[in-house]
Amino acid sequence: MRSRFKDSMLVMTTATAVAAVLWLAVRPTAGQAPPAAYRAPRTADGKPNLNGIWQALNTANWDIQDHAAQPGPFPFLLGAIGAVPAGQGSPAGRGRA
Repeated sequence: MRSRFKDSMLVMTTATAVAAVLWLAVRPTAGQAPPAAYRAPRTADGKPNLNGIWQALNTANWDIQDHAAQPGPFPFLLGAIGAVPAGQGSPAGRGRA
């Protein structure tokens, strides 16, 4: 004979599985339009608006001019965290405002 606990657990597991399937199968209603294609913001003359925060992902991030490698502030505690890699500077006329 099966116990009531096992029967109740089976019912709860089945109900949870059915609810999960129904929740994942939800689709947008007919009145909702699909999302529009993204268009980047433009300036008044139609060119892309590039204002904002930009990040340098090269060694010029530390210094525009040629520079040697430098240790971090606490190399005995942090290892290479905060260290500055050696790098060549930006060519003349490039990367400067």
